[in-house]
Amino acid sequence: MTASLAALLRRADLGLTLLSGGDTDRVTEPIRWVTTSELVDPTPYLRGGELVLTTGMRLPAGRAGVEAYVARLVAAGVAGLGFGVGLAHQTVPARLVRSARAAGLPLVVVDEPTPFIAIGEAVADMRVQAEVRELAEALRAQQSITRAAVTHGPEGVTRRLAALLDGWVIVADIAGRVLHEVPGGISDRENRWRAELGRLRSGHRASAALATPDEHVTVQTLGGADQVHGFLVTGRVSPPSTAHHSMTNVAAALLSVALGREPDSGGARAARATLMASLAEHPDVIAPLLPALGGPVFDQPITRVAAVAGPADALDALHAHLETLGTALAYPWASVDGDLLVVLGEALDARAAGLSEPGLVCGWSTALAPAETPRGAREALQALRFAVRSGADSRTFDETGAGSLWTVAGADRTSAFAARLLDPLRRYEQQSSVPLRESLRTWLAHHGQYDPAAAALNIHRNTLRYRIQKAGALMRCDLDNPTVRMELWFALGADVS
Repeated sequence: MTASLAALLRRADLGLTLLSGGDTDRVTEPIRWVTTSELVDPTPYLRGGELVLTTGMRLPAGRAGVEAYVARLVAAGVAGLGFGVGLAHQTVPARLVRSARAAGLPLVVVDEPTPFIAIGEAVADMRVQAEVRELAEALRAQQSITRAAVTHGPEGVTRRLAALLDGWVIVADIAGRVLHEVPGGISDRENRWRAELGRLRSGHRASAALATPDEHVTVQTLGGADQVHGFLVTGRVSPPSTAHHSMTNVAAALLSVALGREPDSGGARAARATLMASLAEHPDVIAPLLPALGGPVFDQPITRVAAVAGPADALDALHAHLETLGTALAYPWASVDGDLLVVLGEALDARAAGLSEPGLVCGWSTALAPAETPRGAREALQALRFAVRSGADSRTFDETGAGSLWTVAGADRTSAFAARLLDPLRRYEQQSSVPLRESLRTWLAHHGQYDPAAAALNIHRNTLRYRIQKAGALMRCDLDNPTVRMELWFALGADVS
């Protein structure tokens, strides 16, 4: 449900009454923010789309003053005006109602029992729910695109993406020759994208957007910055949403793999890195498809993940060596921080993989199943950081000490402790689909700092702040208390549900 005045009016717990503006589009337009102001002219502090709340303490006494007040709000593009009764005014002044109706400004009565903060919380809840729905839509779309890649190759990806975008899709090679298009013949009618290919081939830009009043076209390179293999062109009547961009990015990663056939190509490397980043974010979607996407190494019962740091030329040489081994034994990719990660089959030791060369520092995960690769990558990177800090050439995740408390306490007791402490969050997640536990885990991992934690989760810092406050309220605990944070970190580590 979009956060709008219409949606707020349907909330019986808020008790809002609409006095004007019901016949305008403003009541259904999204509310960008909720703000409280008693200023005669709050517009210097507004950006448009706000629901302005006031008790009318400084409302002008004369009709002309009220009309000017309303006109300023309308010119600022506010979503509406909420007037709280019971403090400065027992009812909404008639002069304000008349002016609002004449100007088409939505005006709602906020009854005395309803605090202004409740309206802000309601809008925040609606925005979070909208984000959750958009994420769920994107995940379902990514899953269907990936399945199309496995079963029908690039042609299947093209068809599925066109259906999901409700538009058209063209896949072209580096020369601009059309390889796949949906619907057929669309490339004969749509040619504007060809003018962008020269600039995109240089690798200085990864995409280009072309917009007209009737159509929105995006051209995206396939491959990497150092070696472009082709182009993905999409078109829609309306602007693409965040979910549409997510779908297109996944399709581009899969198509990059198909076009970048050389095992040591920069495009293939970039595509592998994109796929593994998608796996880390959405393991339930991507992990079941790893054997088909990533090679035979993911068919093995036991694998390990290694994270390697070192000089750039040494890492590039190692990357090339791992690619010569073939995906039956190793699957390398570069992390966002520039480290090299690789999934290794159980039969391949460090020396044969080239990980024991001088100048390289290596961190190793525990032995795990291929579907647990996201956890293995986290363990390997943690072990790598420990190796760098300690001046060692190699460290394992077990050597970091992470997980030792769980071993001492015993699995049954730690699981029961985690279930008891985190049960309020689990129940809330089942009702709302908001990932409170993962948000709390990331926030704690970043020492309670909102900005880096929000960046790691790819959400706004205010969204993360709301989730952390919600988690603390549900568990009825003080998250500023270091003892509470320690217990929560322990419980989240033991949580297996």
